[in-house]
Amino acid sequence: LDSILTGLGVPYNSCSVKEKNAMIVLNQDMPVDYKKLIDEKAKELVGINKVSYITKKKEEKPTSEQQK
Repeated sequence: LDSILTGLGVPYNSCSVKEKNAMIVLNQDMPVDYKKLIDEKAKELVGINKVSYITKKKEEKPTSEQQK
């Protein structure tokens, strides 16, 4: 699964697989279409039935650039 995520360029922190279920900890939220692609690849290549996503929120203070 690591190689799939790396190959797709997913910004993830970690992933674990347990009994055909995968849990991916993302560094940032991903578009739904992207998650569907990961789901398909995981099922096709690794035989994973269910993929769960957790997004780690980084504490970010808004800068003056972002407020404009």
